[in-house]
Amino acid sequence: MDVLLQLRASRGWSYESGFFFFLPMIVFAPQKFALLFTLGSLCFMASFSILRGHIAFFRHLISRSRILFSTTYVLSMLGTLWASLVYRSYVLTVVFSSVQVTALVWFLVSYIPGGRRALGFAWSIAWRFMRGCTKCVTKGSLLPL
Repeated sequence: MDVLLQLRASRGWSYESGFFFFLPMIVFAPQKFALLFTLGSLCFMASFSILRGHIAFFRHLISRSRILFSTTYVLSMLGTLWASLVYRSYVLTVVFSSVQVTALVWFLVSYIPGGRRALGFAWSIAWRFMRGCTKCVTKGSLLPL
């Protein structure tokens, strides 16, 4: 059982590493990016399922506190695959992939003690930076100084 867990975790890590490697490729080939990231996400979830036990993990995902995440995550994965492989829409692929990344980050951070607080802090910094950049654009400057 331990070897299977290591194999799935390493496979998930490989797919997710490929996601970061192919991140610039989303401009040219969003279908490849979406497929690679979705496969990596499924491997990560499979490794969590092996760690906790399949039935216990499934019950955890459909619990009252996690049902919103589970629904969002599954729909974003299906939407990403549909938009990239069937409908072949660049914009929808990017939107669904963004929702999928956000849901996965929220899931992973929720298991780290103090993770939600750290995620909120990082989001507030990013939000301030984005507000500063939009103010610079309206002033005609290039840098948020």
